[in-house]
Amino acid sequence: MTIPAIKAALSIAQVLAHYGLEPGPTGSMTCPFHDDKSASMKVYHDTNTAYCFAGSCEVNSVDVIDFIMHMEKCDKRAAILKAKELIGIPLSNLPVRPPKGETDQAKALDIGTIYPASLEAIKKHAAAKAYCLERGLKYWDFLGVGYKSRKTKDKWGRGCILLPLRDERGKIVSLYGRAIKGPGHYYTAGRKGLYPHYPDHTTKTLILTGSVLDAVRIPELLTPSFRSIDPHVDNSRLLGLRR
Repeated sequence: MTIPAIKAALSIAQVLAHYGLEPGPTGSMTCPFHDDKSASMKVYHDTNTAYCFAGSCEVNSVDVIDFIMHMEKCDKRAAILKAKELIGIPLSNLPVRPPKGETDQAKALDIGTIYPASLEAIKKHAAAKAYCLERGLKYWDFLGVGYKSRKTKDKWGRGCILLPLRDERGKIVSLYGRAIKGPGHYYTAGRKGLYPHYPDHTTKTLILTGSVLDAVRIPELLTPSFRSIDPHVDNSRLLGLRR
C-alpha cells in the first residue's frame, strides 16, 4: 500500500480519535506536541492535515503519518505501519522483519526462561521503566511487562519491553517485543496467542485493538479501581491478567 493510498484511506479524524483527541466545532484544539494552553492547533478535515500556530512548537504542519510519528515518537516507517493498523490491515498481513541474523535464533528461543527473567530485569532498568511511563503503562509490573537486556546472549528482543501472548489454556506461547529506543517491534517465530489471555465462555464483550501496546492500556482505561491499586498485594485478577 503506497503512502498516498494510506493518506487517502486514513482520515485525520480517525487518528485524533485513536489518541483520544477531539477538535472543537471550528477545528481548533490543544496541541499535543507542546505545553499548549490556548488551543493553538487547527485541524483541516478537507486536507487531512493539522497545523500548530504556536511559535514555540517544533511541529507545524502535519498529515496523518506525521501526526502518528510525533505521537509515537518513532520514525516514518513505524508510523506507516501504525497507520496501516488504524486503517484495519491486520498485523498478520504486515511484514514484521526481524533484524538480520535473528530469524534462526528466534526459532530456538526458550520462552519459558526468557519471560520470567525479563520480569526481574525490568525492575532494575530505569530506562525501561521510564519508557513504560511514557507510553502510559504506569503499573507495568501488574500488567506483566518485562524487559530484555541488550547484554543477553541471544539477540532476539534485546533492548525491548516484552509482553506474553497466551493460548486458550493460559500458557505463554509467544512473546511480543517493543524496542524502548527506536521503532522496532518483534514477535517470536510462529507467533500466536492473545494478550492478556483468551476470553472464557462468560465473556460478553470483546475489545479489539490495533496493537499489543494498546491492549495493555485497557485495564487502566476501563477499570475504575485501577488507580487505587495497592502495590503490595497481588492485583493480577483485577487487571484481567489471570482468570
